[in-house]
Amino acid sequence: FSLGQSIPVSLQIGSGIIMDKPRIRLQTNPVISNLNLIIDGNINGQNISYRITNISGQEISSSSLVVNVNHSNDFSIPLPDHTPPGIYFLHLKSDLMDETIRFISIR
Repeated sequence: FSLGQSIPVSLQIGSGIIMDKPRIRLQTNPVISNLNLIIDGNINGQNISYRITNISGQEISSSSLVVNVNHSNDFSIPLPDHTPPGIYFLHLKSDLMDETIRFISIR
């Protein structure tokens, strides 16, 4: 191992199966009314909770994403109507991930 090398990240699940950590992509940033996400990786059967906070850490929305086995990994999270323009953070958490994505609302 030396500086500058990338190292793949894998998680070992209780069954002994090694899975790659899911990757999350925000389709557009800045955001007008919906956060449109693509989650690459096997997330079938996962309960993914999310919360949206402003730059001061105040929560403005929270819920969970429903992951169906036979559906795509594309998700749309609506911003609350009262969301003023500014910098926000989307926090996603499941058994396989704990990610924070910064985005800008231009509503």
